[in-house]
Amino acid sequence: MLKKTSLFLWRSISHVLVAVLLLLFVVWLALVLLAHSATGSRWLLEKAVQLQKLVKYEVVSGDLINGIQLKNFRFTGKTFYLQANRLQLNITWAALLAKELRVNTLYGQGVTLDLHAPPTNKPTQLKYINLPLHIVLDDGVLTDAKIDKRGFIIPIERLALASASWYKTQLQLGDVNFVHPQFNVQLQGQLKTQDNYPIQAHGLVQAKFWQNKQLKPLSIKGVGDFANLGLELVSRDLPIALSSTVDLLVPTLDYQATLRWGKLELPWLKEQGFSSRYGQLMVNGTKQQLNLSLNADLKSKLLPQGEYRAFAQTDWHKIQIDSLEARTLLGGLLAINGEVSWHKGLTWDLNSDWFDVDLAKQWPIVQHYLPVLSGKMQTQGAASATHSQVTLKTQLANKEQWHIQQQSPSWFWHWQQPQQIQASWQNIKRRLPALEVFDSQKGQLNYQGIPDSYTLKVTANLLTNKTPQGDWQFDAKGQTKQLNFSQLQYQGESGHINGDGQLTWHQGLAWHSRLQFEDLKTEAWLPSVTAQITGLSEVAGQWSSQHKALQLAQTQLQGTFKGLPLHIDSPQFNIDLSQFLLAHIPTFSTQQTQIIWGNNQLQLDGGLTQNTWNLIADTQLNDLSQLLPQLQGQLNGMVAVRGQNQKPSFTVMDLWAQDLAIDKKVSLDTATLYGTLQALGEEQSQLQLSAHQVQVANRVIPDMGISLNGTQKQHQLTWQVLAEPVVAEGVLQGALDDTFNWQGQSESGMVKVQDFLWVQQQPFALIWQMQQKQVSMAAHCWQAEQAQLCNQEVLLASPTQAHANIALNQLEISRLSALFPEGLAWRGVLEGQAAVDWVANQPPHFSANVLTNNGELGLIQDEGEALTFPYHQLRLTAKDDAENNIAFRFDMQAPNMGQGYIDARINPQTTPYQINGAMLLEKVNLAILKPFLPNMRHLAGEMNLSGGLTGDITRPDFYGEFSLKDGEALAKNIPIDITQTNIQASIRGKEATIQGRLNSGGGVANMLGQAQWHEQTPNVELNIEGNRLELAQKPLFTAKVSPKIKLNIEPYLVNVTGEALVEDALLKPESLSDKAVPLSTDIKIVDLLGKDNIKVSKKISRVWSVNADIDLQLGENVFFSGFGLQSKLTGSLKLQQKPPRVMQAIGEIQLDKEAKYEAYGQRLNIRQGQILFAGSIAQPALAIEAIKEVDDKVVGVRVDGRANLPNLTLFADSPMSQDEMLGYLLLGRPLYQDGQLAILDPNSSGKNDGALLASAALSLGVKGGQGLASGIGTALGVKDVALSAEGSGDDAQFTVSGYLTPSLYLRYGVGVFTPVNKVTLRYKLNKNLYLEAISSLESALDLFYNFKF
Repeated sequence: MLKKTSLFLWRSISHVLVAVLLLLFVVWLALVLLAHSATGSRWLLEKAVQLQKLVKYEVVSGDLINGIQLKNFRFTGKTFYLQANRLQLNITWAALLAKELRVNTLYGQGVTLDLHAPPTNKPTQLKYINLPLHIVLDDGVLTDAKIDKRGFIIPIERLALASASWYKTQLQLGDVNFVHPQFNVQLQGQLKTQDNYPIQAHGLVQAKFWQNKQLKPLSIKGVGDFANLGLELVSRDLPIALSSTVDLLVPTLDYQATLRWGKLELPWLKEQGFSSRYGQLMVNGTKQQLNLSLNADLKSKLLPQGEYRAFAQTDWHKIQIDSLEARTLLGGLLAINGEVSWHKGLTWDLNSDWFDVDLAKQWPIVQHYLPVLSGKMQTQGAASATHSQVTLKTQLANKEQWHIQQQSPSWFWHWQQPQQIQASWQNIKRRLPALEVFDSQKGQLNYQGIPDSYTLKVTANLLTNKTPQGDWQFDAKGQTKQLNFSQLQYQGESGHINGDGQLTWHQGLAWHSRLQFEDLKTEAWLPSVTAQITGLSEVAGQWSSQHKALQLAQTQLQGTFKGLPLHIDSPQFNIDLSQFLLAHIPTFSTQQTQIIWGNNQLQLDGGLTQNTWNLIADTQLNDLSQLLPQLQGQLNGMVAVRGQNQKPSFTVMDLWAQDLAIDKKVSLDTATLYGTLQALGEEQSQLQLSAHQVQVANRVIPDMGISLNGTQKQHQLTWQVLAEPVVAEGVLQGALDDTFNWQGQSESGMVKVQDFLWVQQQPFALIWQMQQKQVSMAAHCWQAEQAQLCNQEVLLASPTQAHANIALNQLEISRLSALFPEGLAWRGVLEGQAAVDWVANQPPHFSANVLTNNGELGLIQDEGEALTFPYHQLRLTAKDDAENNIAFRFDMQAPNMGQGYIDARINPQTTPYQINGAMLLEKVNLAILKPFLPNMRHLAGEMNLSGGLTGDITRPDFYGEFSLKDGEALAKNIPIDITQTNIQASIRGKEATIQGRLNSGGGVANMLGQAQWHEQTPNVELNIEGNRLELAQKPLFTAKVSPKIKLNIEPYLVNVTGEALVEDALLKPESLSDKAVPLSTDIKIVDLLGKDNIKVSKKISRVWSVNADIDLQLGENVFFSGFGLQSKLTGSLKLQQKPPRVMQAIGEIQLDKEAKYEAYGQRLNIRQGQILFAGSIAQPALAIEAIKEVDDKVVGVRVDGRANLPNLTLFADSPMSQDEMLGYLLLGRPLYQDGQLAILDPNSSGKNDGALLASAALSLGVKGGQGLASGIGTALGVKDVALSAEGSGDDAQFTVSGYLTPSLYLRYGVGVFTPVNKVTLRYKLNKNLYLEAISSLESALDLFYNFKF
């Protein structure tokens, strides 16, 4: 039973198993049959979609065996979904039998991986994956793919994977190619799906911009796991390496990286000039924040080369710059810190410190605008597409400050949007190009609007070297190419300017303005123009490549220019500079423009328009020195210019000049010019010039005239000079071509000197070549009596060559007497010849020979007969030798005058020229030098000089001997007569020793010294020691002086030190009239120069200065006799002089107590007499008392004070009044006796002392008043004013007299003792007849006739 049951069960199970197996086979066979057909595959796949919700797709074509194509594929996970527009899949199903899923191909298009898992702070936990089968992918390609993580999209152009396999935990990646729009990556490696997924990979990375610069891909290497993945990037072209680590498992994506580089030039920054010698950039952070540090050497066009260090951090919404320091070639240090944010628009707050940063070292263009910067700068702002606000503040170490604010409804760099800018500054002081100085204490600028419509307002206090200190204000409204300013104002130390107008720059620059000036000083604007003007003008103009013009209208200006009144009135003045460079003269026009400056007036009407002249200039220039300091005189007349621009015609209508002088070298009294110059001389023209008293080179030509007739091509010039004793005239005919070459000939000529007539013997050709600046003159001769002066060959003269051959025959030297100094006469015949040849850059060749034989020189003496010196021959020769030296020789053969020679050679090829030669002069009579020393009355002696000279021609060395024997000299106004003078000097190079002896009267002096001229300042030192040298200027004084002094003489300076003893002297000055008056202090004594004209000499030569320090001692026999004083003088003085002070004296001179003073018939004794010196020698202090003893009384006169203003007072030893002192002093008794004036001397037998008393009173009271009276008379126009006393007794009068005119004489007298006035008026009718009227107590009218026998 059990067996049967068991068998049944087995059979039943077997049947079931067979049935199941059969069913499974049938199912498998059905599936295989379905998979091999497209319809079956579609049905199977559609059923698979219906049975689950994770995967959705649509079948397009194919079958499961040979490959299937799907569309709209989508796989939905919990936190992501994967979708593809199209998929193509081919699987080898048979491999499943070997536990292998082999995907032959997998192609996807439009693939999107959308990751939408919520954010989490937890690290990702990787799952351990151990696949039970082997998955192999032979070829997989995804195109047009992307990864979208909550809106963050990573585009993938292509992702290719080939030869990949995954078995258990080992994922092997064959070739991975990841193509991003900006880069692509090629990788190979392996990954294990255990722990933190260890990974090893390597490959290449190529960025698009890297590839565009033809750079090789970067090699990449990854080692580690997802918790600590290390990446290394290395360039094969550039010295760049990046190493980093990243944690992919934490949500914050922690990472750190270091980028290092060596000497580097990035190709994509080549235009910016970027380069670096080394650098390192270190970063660390997470996906929420980043910290970085930079240490690098950088350089670019905008980045000066230097070392940069930076520390910053960012949360990807803002960056905080902790420190950015730059030490660059600009010098100094730049430090920046602050924050920049872009979270809600762009905002920033940055601070910078500048320490001696010179931007000009990188950008030279700013060196003229910006100083070396030291200070602080702060900028704050916010910017967005809807609003921007920027603030910039600077404060430099030089106290310069800026504050700038900008507001805009858009990004601040969008200038087309409305902008509002406010800028203010303080303490700007720097140098700018063309301005040199730019100084603004404060200022403000306001701008509002857009470039097409804006307002601008500027106020500033400003000083430049082009503009003066002052306040400026400028208000304007503008557009893109136009600016209308309603106010342009300047107010400052140089006046006031106010104006308005318009400025456009659409096609070039154009402007129109109305300007008003008030007390405007122009020196600050135009330093060379010193003016102050008030007035107004309308100024308009255009300046473009096609048109350059300026218009002035309604100009009315008045003021001063260079201190002289100025007035300008011009209704219209236009000038066009468009064709200026082509036409040389700008086109202009004016209407009745009048300019008055000082005493000068110019009126212009017309101009140059349409290439035609029509201008009239009316000049009234009454003081040319006001126009140019080199000019003097007047110039008046009218000139009309008409005709074509290039060939105008000039009509001169009596152009008249008076007292004209040019640079004080050429002058004339009067000149006139009139005539016409038609078409610049191309048509028949005529000009006539005449001038009078023309002075050139100190020569006066009383009259000269020039007449020009003809055309440029054929004209005649007649000239005439009248300058007694010289008269000259001539005629030239010739032609002037278009290049200003002149060719013609001198038809005739004549020069007459007194009665000596030179006549041109024949016409000769005359040529001027403009380009070569060369004049040539054909051979010809001039004849005067037997003398003849000939140009023997064609004479040439130009800057590049010269040639001449001149001969002189039979010229009587006496005909040249006008050239000799006064007192010299010369008779003889002069002959000579001179020739010269010279070419530029070559040594000249020349020769000259001048001689006179058997003549004589005559010298006129001040005293005695004239001296005559005959000579045999005087000869001067000069020529160049074979070595191009200049050889010259002078020979003199004159037994009574001296004989000798000078023979020397000069080398002109050295710098300076070198000279070498010899000199011998024997028995030269010094008298021949007297005509050249006009202050010498007598000169005699025998001079000898022999030696040689060598060295620089400007400072040659001389070696030789000099001697003077029996020298005599007597000069005018010098009180010493030098005789028997013998001097010897030995000269050695640039120094000499001097010794000698001279006599004066019976005295003798020895001298010993030396001279040197080594240095720039030569000097002579002489020690002179004399004994009883006689000084005399009879009859004023005679003296015998024994000096012991030292002289040091330099150019224009003499130093005198030493002592002198006056052993014997008699001073006997001539007495002066009581009416003599001193010269006024404003009178200057000047030399009178010139033989024909008297001229007041000004300081024309440098004055010699004298420093003196001399001790002067008066001996026992020094006497003074004069002015009523007889006295012996004793004492000593120390004389000192040091310019510019006058001679100073310190010391005392005493009068002998036995001295007598006699005046007004009285003989007074000198009780005390001292003359004290403590300052100017001309102003000693006086302390003199002269007394008279009458009975038992002593009266006298005391003189004290300075010598130029002495005080005279009367004194007595007993009390008495001044009139009693005067009576005792002059009359020997009181003036009043018994209360009455006692004029008659009871002991004088009727003698009346009134006149004596009046004269003395006047002398004591008004002496010295003559100078005052003369000054008052001059001021009133009265000449020869005199003060005097006349009459006697009661009739004694004090009178004042003078000439009102040369024929009208006035005298006024007032009584001394009686109140009676007397007026006398005398009129001279002729030489002998005059009429006199007297008004006093009695009046009279008398007619006098004067007889002289």
